[in-house]
Amino acid sequence: MSSHAYHRRAKYFDKVFLRRDRPFRVWKVSVGDPVLVMRGRDKGRHGVVLEILKNRNKLIVEGINKRARATYNPDEFRSDLQWRESPIHVSNVSLLNTASGQPYKIRMGYLPDGTKVRVCKKTQSVIPRPPLPEKPVQPLTEKDTAPELVLKRTFEKPQ
Repeated sequence: MSSHAYHRRAKYFDKVFLRRDRPFRVWKVSVGDPVLVMRGRDKGRHGVVLEILKNRNKLIVEGINKRARATYNPDEFRSDLQWRESPIHVSNVSLLNTASGQPYKIRMGYLPDGTKVRVCKKTQSVIPRPPLPEKPVQPLTEKDTAPELVLKRTFEKPQ
């Protein structure tokens, strides 16, 4: 194989198989934020962020980018279609001002006490992050170790 063909193949490999986009370090969107879709099939529609896929730079937004998934139901020996939200790239959405219905442009700023906040570029107002949804606490079962036994020290270091 000539060197030219090798480099052409390597360039194709890099383009197809290697991830060029790296995860963002700073995220201006949080779970629970209202967003407006700026590009794509659902342009102009709005929804609430349900999940953030940070390693892929994508979001799952309620009611946006719905896809049909076939699920097999063994009890009825048939498949059913389920409509689920698919991820959408974070660059295709913008935070939505629910009062005016217009999208925000955001910058990160600091309050006088040093806390990092989101600030609207146009009005210079602080945009609070929505409260995080609480994860349900699962009750302990007989196979789980009790918390007081987990913290008990059972090993003594030999002198």
